[in-house]
Amino acid sequence: MKITYVAYDDLSSPGPRHAYFFAKNVARLTGQKTQLIVPTVRQWYGNETDPPEAYACDEVELHVATREPYIHSERCLKYRGDILDRIKKYSPDIIHIWTTKPFPVVLGYLARRELNIPLIAHCEDDEILLALRKEYSQTYPRMLLYVLSAIIGIQLVNGITAIQPVLGDYIKSRMLFVKKPMKVIRCGAELDKFSPLRDGGSIRKELNIEDRPVVCYSGFLGDYSQLEILIEAIRIVRGEFPSVILMVIGDGDKRADYENLVAQLGLQQNTVFVGKKKHSEVPNYYAAADILVAVGSVNKYNDRRLPAKFPEYMAMGKPVIMHNSGIARQLADNEQVVKTYKGSAAEFAEKIGTILKNRAFASRLSCNARKTAESLFDWEKNSLDLLDFYGEFIASP
Repeated sequence: MKITYVAYDDLSSPGPRHAYFFAKNVARLTGQKTQLIVPTVRQWYGNETDPPEAYACDEVELHVATREPYIHSERCLKYRGDILDRIKKYSPDIIHIWTTKPFPVVLGYLARRELNIPLIAHCEDDEILLALRKEYSQTYPRMLLYVLSAIIGIQLVNGITAIQPVLGDYIKSRMLFVKKPMKVIRCGAELDKFSPLRDGGSIRKELNIEDRPVVCYSGFLGDYSQLEILIEAIRIVRGEFPSVILMVIGDGDKRADYENLVAQLGLQQNTVFVGKKKHSEVPNYYAAADILVAVGSVNKYNDRRLPAKFPEYMAMGKPVIMHNSGIARQLADNEQVVKTYKGSAAEFAEKIGTILKNRAFASRLSCNARKTAESLFDWEKNSLDLLDFYGEFIASP
């Protein structure tokens, strides 16, 4: 079984990395090399990211449409002729497009038309709500393009995979004419790299935060990251734990605003911004933390997604605090994760304080987090589920 994956962005983005790890594991399970197409190697905000060469392996035939920097993925469609030639040369049995953004939708449709093979779409977010966020789309014409691509893409494909059940149910409701086969296929974590055995001592020493309780947030620093809630929570926690540290991994256009807020609240000695790190470096920073936090609120967008950091948080075997939406609804509160329901700074502060004061509680959460990751977020297990789904579209000999 030969599979071509077409991702919407470069491998510094979580979604395309998910496509890569599925491609790699499917190849290992089938003994057949897979193909992965990515549009670009762009680098936003001047941050270094893992280049394609960092992902070179025998299992995946990786092609980059262009190395032109700072180019939106849809503009990479001007290289579609070369990309389609590569796909035809590989001669896949199935094309799996990674989300319904314009680049994979157009390429997937063109390749299916020429090769007459099944086309499957993978959904990781509510693409319509995502496109309607001005900070994501940036311009109204681009917003319209992404909304139309999300609507049309679902109708064009033969089957759909969704990253979690709530999103899957929503996608089913958007199938206007013919109900397509659909299966929930969760992403995973590299369980050997994101591991409780990882030592964070060198990072603590480098950041001069040895022997201090560390709360870690990882993610893009934009309008919707809501990091201000966690910053205010740390201000509250500091009253009982004066040496507490908030370690922020990530970058974005709101970083300066968050740094200013830290200064206004007098939290400079309790906060460290480490910037965006290569994905290969992230486990070392997680290992330096005592608590891993996913800030957010309960809304339709969050309810339909599975934050890419969450499987990796759980795999680290650390206490995890997150809002009660999406995947969290399927997990036991105060056993697998610690949930927030209001999303207020006071609530986050209370949850952080409870974990820091109760070592037995923290230990139980840590143990259960790792078990949950091994059960839900194992790349090989989830790739087997994906292969079963592929089998529905390929006729038996």
